[in-house]
Amino acid sequence: MGKMTLKLPSWINKEEAENELLKNLKIKAQLKMEFYRSKMLPFERRYNISLEEFKKRFNSKAEEKFEEWDDFIEWEASFNSYNEWKQRFEEIECSVK
Repeated sequence: MGKMTLKLPSWINKEEAENELLKNLKIKAQLKMEFYRSKMLPFERRYNISLEEFKKRFNSKAEEKFEEWDDFIEWEASFNSYNEWKQRFEEIECSVK
């Protein structure tokens, strides 16, 4: 993790500022995870399978369906973004301990 120097107001101590910053970063990561998770749910409901299963099925088809291709691109992007924010959340969790 990177380091940063801040000049704190006299009414807040270093530990309180660190805790507040980490708490807010954790909340931001949770919100982003929920956002991307909510973008994946319609695809999971529509196709009734996981992204990995959809990808296998999609790649095994001889004929492409453009609607499915569009869904796959959006679904995969949301999945990747979700996992990126999950990793960030876990990194914050480890720094709190």
